[in-house]
Amino acid sequence: SFVSLLVDIENGQPDENILKPVLNLLVGGVFDAENNFRIKDANVVLLILELAQYSSKSLKLAIWSQLAVILKCSLLNVQACTDKDLLSHCLSHLLLTNDNAVADKIVEVLTAVVSYNISVTGLRTLFTALQSIDVPQRNTHIWPQHASRLVHALRYITGKDSPDVFFSFNGAREAAVTIPPLAKWPTQPGFTIHTWIRLDPQPGVNMAVAKPFLYWFRTGKGFGYSAHFSAHTLVVTACSAKAAKGKPQTHQVAFPFQPRQWFMVSIVHTFNRIKANEVHVFVNGSLASRAELPFVTSKEPFDKC
Repeated sequence: SFVSLLVDIENGQPDENILKPVLNLLVGGVFDAENNFRIKDANVVLLILELAQYSSKSLKLAIWSQLAVILKCSLLNVQACTDKDLLSHCLSHLLLTNDNAVADKIVEVLTAVVSYNISVTGLRTLFTALQSIDVPQRNTHIWPQHASRLVHALRYITGKDSPDVFFSFNGAREAAVTIPPLAKWPTQPGFTIHTWIRLDPQPGVNMAVAKPFLYWFRTGKGFGYSAHFSAHTLVVTACSAKAAKGKPQTHQVAFPFQPRQWFMVSIVHTFNRIKANEVHVFVNGSLASRAELPFVTSKEPFDKC
């Protein structure tokens, strides 16, 4: 129970059996590294770090290893921990440990945080931890114990493989960027939707059923354009009153969009006067798919964007 958990921490005698109930608190249910790993209460992260202070080496390794796994599972988890200033807590624990194995795991967590985001204050804190130590007896200065590990973590600040700025949507219905209604959609010679995307599936959610949308530009009657994911397949849709009796026409892009990877996607709708209108989909700069897809014309404003 939560009471016994606090008693164990207070007595300074936590063992490895205590980690599972703490992780359950973290995700608001039964923790599972594959199906239920999304952080629901980031305050529990602070409790976990408090627990680590009074733990044995084996439990410390288990705690920091599990934190590293949780952060790698979801960018939303990293964001939640960043909001709780996990960087400062990692540095505090790193400076207090003399065990290299534990230090490596702490730096692994630290690296996940700094590769996602680091503030000016956080960067200053990191450089402060790298300041040399004065040794008056030897009339010299020495590097802090884990300086080489911190320098290694610094490399990930500029060497990350993700955009510097991006929108992070949690999957809620209201989580979207909306634009004002468009009186008229561009028709000639066409238009392109270009973006970077990363799929970060929610635990236990079937994407084939959830169908997260990349964009939705429709009129009040449902005519227009959209694109969504079904499982790991991108489906581009055009619904025109003049084509297929107003029924949506779709095109499935034959490209495996794997979760937790960044992709550059360009969807090009081309208007042709003589031949059929087309859509071309480029992924990471290469043509992934093309198909005939109608162009949508409507006198109604596109007010669902």
